[in-house]
Amino acid sequence: MRQGAVRAVPSAGVAHRPLVVLSALAGALASTLWVGRWLHTSDGAAAAIVFVGASATSIGAVAALAPDRGSSRARALLGIAAALVVASAFAWTWRHPALGVVVDVALVALAHAAGASIGRRVQAAGHLLPASVVAACADLVSVLHPSGPTRALVESERAMNALAFSFPVPGVFAMAPALGVGDLLFVALALGVAITHGLSTRRMAAAAFVGALASGALSMWLARPVPALPAIGASIVLVEPRARQLTGRDRRSAWVAVALSIGVTLGVLLR
Repeated sequence: MRQGAVRAVPSAGVAHRPLVVLSALAGALASTLWVGRWLHTSDGAAAAIVFVGASATSIGAVAALAPDRGSSRARALLGIAAALVVASAFAWTWRHPALGVVVDVALVALAHAAGASIGRRVQAAGHLLPASVVAACADLVSVLHPSGPTRALVESERAMNALAFSFPVPGVFAMAPALGVGDLLFVALALGVAITHGLSTRRMAAAAFVGALASGALSMWLARPVPALPAIGASIVLVEPRARQLTGRDRRSAWVAVALSIGVTLGVLLR
């Protein structure tokens, strides 16, 4: 009886992790939205605060969800519920800053549910290297090509409000989009690999945050959208040596995938 009771406690804590993390995220965003409207800054400082705040809270929440040991079915149900919320937000024409908080929570839940499920099935930590290159190339094409999906998303206010993580803008009662759901999904995938293969989730999350900040700084300097996945993936692979270790057949397959991805990307962009 006593042993059964002791075992039930960790299981309950694990099952409640997504609820606790997502509730804390919603509370932090809502309180920042309410208090931040009295904080007046310059336009440049406000833009920096939005991007840094969005990167810190979203990546931090995804990292906090990473150790979740709930069942695959529970993650699938969480992902379906989050996807329904995002789809509803995209279809809803009425906009209110509070809706941004709801969408942010749904995007983090969706990224965790999909990314963690894929990442935990990766057979070797070294597979993160080719995955990072392929994801970075896809993001470059998506952002820089005139017909790229991300470029079209950036030009659509409705799409940005539904598919990008937002953060409260200082001085006004409003939220502005900053980090795409694809970026969060890749971070969740990398952290899923880290959980499965015993890598440091803290180091990976910190590296993803630094990569996001680097892309944000470059975007502000160039005054145009800059894909975040190349910097995020490169930072993760650089700080974790095992993410670069490939042997035998894996090494050959990885370099083929890397070469093809870079070649296709250059061909599409140059054309």
